[in-house]
Amino acid sequence: MNIALIRWIAEQLPTGVIDPAARMKLDTELAELDAELAAGQRIDALTELADVAYYAGKAVLNGAAAAAMAAIVAGACIRCGYDERAIDALVLAKYRFRVQGIKDKALERRAVAALASKMCSGRRKEFWGRLSQ
Repeated sequence: MNIALIRWIAEQLPTGVIDPAARMKLDTELAELDAELAAGQRIDALTELADVAYYAGKAVLNGAAAAAMAAIVAGACIRCGYDERAIDALVLAKYRFRVQGIKDKALERRAVAALASKMCSGRRKEFWGRLSQ
């Protein structure tokens, strides 16, 4: 999780960097992530994973322990079967529209699905193929 990237995104959005509610929002996003996973909605789960990483980063920017937030993101990546090393790409896929003032869930979902499709390779191809459906 690249804190500089999270800061840059936050600076572009109306809520900004200073967000005392970031940790509470993170908890909400974790619950939404678990709900999407339980429903079998893999692409929607990945959009929620992007939110988890974003709000974990914002929590760090607002004083939360970086190691604790990194552990939360790592656990969420494991639950999604997502390679934590690619979390910044996932955050960018979702938030690139928001920094332009566009909040369109369908557009964000398509961008995340496209990223998931590009990540298909080797043994992971079957898993990622299911995600992009």
